[in-house]
Amino acid sequence: MDVVAGFSVEVSVDIAEQVFGRLSGRWTLSRVIHPDKGTASGSATFTPAGPGRLHYREDVEVRLPGGYVGEAYREYEYVLEQGLIRVLLADGTTMHLLAFESEQEEQGDVWTAADIHDCRADQYRGTYRLAPGDRLTVDMKVDGPAKDYRIVTDYGRA
Repeated sequence: MDVVAGFSVEVSVDIAEQVFGRLSGRWTLSRVIHPDKGTASGSATFTPAGPGRLHYREDVEVRLPGGYVGEAYREYEYVLEQGLIRVLLADGTTMHLLAFESEQEEQGDVWTAADIHDCRADQYRGTYRLAPGDRLTVDMKVDGPAKDYRIVTDYGRA
């Protein structure tokens, strides 16, 4: 047992390595911000950045209510640790520390992980799901004094 975010969890090195290995490469992405706050679509690339590191960059077109359309990008680092994947913000702050678990579904193994990131008064609850056929979903619930929305991003292999 290891302690992750204050909880004792069973950590599987094998699952983390399998998930990490499947992320590398180019993906398409489609994002919806609920309720009715906007959409984004574009591409994301996980590029090897040294042993156990992937640099993530997404380039998207954002569409907001009221007609705004613009370009945006975001970058993270994904770091493979002992049975975990750490997602780092551009400034090096940990966004999420992910301990993936395996679930068996009809199509094959599905790997899921969840974590909570506190950012000042706001909380980002992220759930990551990697399914057969290279289908990745990141579901982020954001709550805070002035925030209450959900961002769902679906990825498919490009």
